[in-house]
Amino acid sequence: MRVTIECYGIFRSLCGGDEYPVEVAGDDATVAAVLDALAAEVPGTADHLPRTACALGDRLVERDETIADGARVALIPPVSGG
Repeated sequence: MRVTIECYGIFRSLCGGDEYPVEVAGDDATVAAVLDALAAEVPGTADHLPRTACALGDRLVERDETIADGARVALIPPVSGG
């Protein structure tokens, strides 16, 4: 199945743009499987993923949530400021 990752913050530079397509084996995949596939394809993302929130549409999701083919998963890195 094919999933589009929406890249924000550090992920935009690591993945080379606003979106990054990922192929995941099987018909039903979890958010965690998508993140594993991304980390395998773009190793620089692996260190940032544990602290990153994930969203489907306007809803934050857990990593064990099942997603459908064609889904768009937004990666929302932590923000800091002063």
